[in-house]
Amino acid sequence: MAKEKSKYKLTQINSKRRFLKTKLSPKCSDLIKIHEDNLTAENQSGYKTVCSDTGTISTQYFEINVIKSVGIRIGFIQSDAEMNGPIGIDSKGYSYGNVNGYKFFNSIRRKYGCSFKEKDIIGALLYRESGTSFIKFYKNGKDLGVAFYNIPHELFYPAVSLYGGSVVNFNFGPYFAYPLDN
Repeated sequence: MAKEKSKYKLTQINSKRRFLKTKLSPKCSDLIKIHEDNLTAENQSGYKTVCSDTGTISTQYFEINVIKSVGIRIGFIQSDAEMNGPIGIDSKGYSYGNVNGYKFFNSIRRKYGCSFKEKDIIGALLYRESGTSFIKFYKNGKDLGVAFYNIPHELFYPAVSLYGGSVVNFNFGPYFAYPLDN
């Protein structure tokens, strides 16, 4: 069955002025190593989370390039989410994980997409417009469908949780490896 074209018009995603300066937040766990480019992160221990220094209450999209994949979760978190654990361990974050493609929220794991590994580009979209809100993910440009609906109208930050040697490079735009179709 062919995928239906999205009925949602993606407007004003990651305006150039705002997101060209976005970098990783120093608020992350002490065990996360942020490289000099402020866009690459790695972790050598158990799950720890790193997020951008810029959050929003509107629509946003970002990508990660998976450099080394042991355990990774990509998603969005609120400012008071648990940083010394994986995204989705509490009710303050939503994520998609590389092992078996599960999605996570409030410590509940559910089947969602497929696994991902080194050299994959994973995109995360938080869509909020006209009373509609959802989160969906993309693997190498392929839309994996909506993972979560009815996202609270709160400030959310793009984030990734890393485990045991995982390394990723963030892309906050405006130029993406796999731009979204409008």
